[in-house]
Amino acid sequence: MSFIELLLLSAGIAYGYLKPGKQNKMQLLKSGALIGVGLGIIFGILALFVGALLFAFVTFWAVGASALVLTLIFIIGVIIGDFLEVHLRR
Repeated sequence: MSFIELLLLSAGIAYGYLKPGKQNKMQLLKSGALIGVGLGIIFGILALFVGALLFAFVTFWAVGASALVLTLIFIIGVIIGDFLEVHLRR
């Protein structure tokens, strides 16, 4: 795992543990996907100014997919944090 993935997993665990109650994982996934698509569009448009249409298309999908994977890592951390909250705060 890279540093950013470990950081996101840790942040997800902290978020799930510190925020009371169960978190809505589907809403977190939707928000992360929306942010990923938005970043993909922004970086894709910036890549168009570089001058390569194929590069812009690849950039759009790479950034979107990366954001989705990082969102899933964060959600896994939230699940772990929720589990810890239930079992450690008795």
